[in-house]
Amino acid sequence: MDVGKYIVKARPGVLGGKFEEKRPLRERIEMPVKRHIFINRDSHPEANIYVAIHAAKNLPPQVPDYQVPHCHNTDEFYYFIGDNADLTGLEGQIIFEGRVHRIVSPACVYIPTGAVHEYKVTQGAGTVTVLFRSRGYTHEDRPFDLAKGERDFARYAGYIFHPEVR
Repeated sequence: MDVGKYIVKARPGVLGGKFEEKRPLRERIEMPVKRHIFINRDSHPEANIYVAIHAAKNLPPQVPDYQVPHCHNTDEFYYFIGDNADLTGLEGQIIFEGRVHRIVSPACVYIPTGAVHEYKVTQGAGTVTVLFRSRGYTHEDRPFDLAKGERDFARYAGYIFHPEVR
């Protein structure tokens, strides 16, 4: 069996390819993270997930917002992994429906289908692994529902998990 087709080198996160992805980014913003695409419809046509890694190094003191509020047609996960030996060292935030939630690595954030959100790294160094449960994910720019953000704050806070260390 030829396993070469299953092992693909990560590619820089640039636009292009047969299945060019629309990104929820603010206009004319320089990304403070470097994107590496591991699995998408171009690299693994039969795989039904999408995986990218956002590498954060040498962040500015004030990281600008770089995403716009948006939602997806599938569940999404962010895995915050810091560069320290115990996986700490990276911080960020996710905004669910207009309410800010702090993320301290190591942590995983679950974003259910349809939840309006935006995220950014805020300080430190490490990686954010982005995983979509469907390689055919789409996004839709959508404003926050501030009343929902207030009402469901605790539920959204519960979507930020810290790993069990064994």
